Amino acid sequence: MGYMSSERELEKLRNYIDIADKKLLAALAERMSSVKKIGDLKDEEGLPVVDEKRWSDVLSKRIAWGTYMGLSSELIRNIFEEIHTSSKALQKK
Repeated sequence: MGYMSSERELEKLRNYIDIADKKLLAALAERMSSVKKIGDLKDEEGLPVVDEKRWSDVLSKRIAWGTYMGLSSELIRNIFEEIHTSSKALQKK
């Protein structure tokens, strides 16, 4: 493959990553909106922010889904632990 052809392919792939990242962020924003609503309901009902059984089930399912899609369990665990930390903080506001 020639230099110009490689450059075009690189740019094309980078554009694809940009689009995928934008979709990922939109999905995360939508998720966090639902998290906030759940936090409001939990607050109204006097429920704790964290339901440990639910969290354990969610994490296990997300790891299973991610590994099925060819992603490492470590990557999925790290991503969802960060999301969970942010979700707990949002629900406490």
